[in-house]
Amino acid sequence: MMLPWHSDSVMQRNKNAFFQLERRFVSEVELEQVTGISRRTWQKHRLSNRGPRYYKIYGSIRYDLEEVVAWIKDLAVTGSAGILSPPVRGAG
Repeated sequence: MMLPWHSDSVMQRNKNAFFQLERRFVSEVELEQVTGISRRTWQKHRLSNRGPRYYKIYGSIRYDLEEVVAWIKDLAVTGSAGILSPPVRGAG
């Protein structure tokens, strides 16, 4: 007989929770080294609530590297959205 807390779904949740703990949390200095974006820029983003989510762990600011990568990917511009059109001459 399997006890309720040993069910497959509970075991799967526990396994997922374990793998969540393996996430890499980095400081702003490490983030600068990984991304090439200055530590001061990350601080400005944090203070103006424009950057990725951060965590305060025992008084130290840390970022989940996976979340930072996802945040950067969300900033991507595709197509012609970032391209300026040349001015139309002779109109008007």
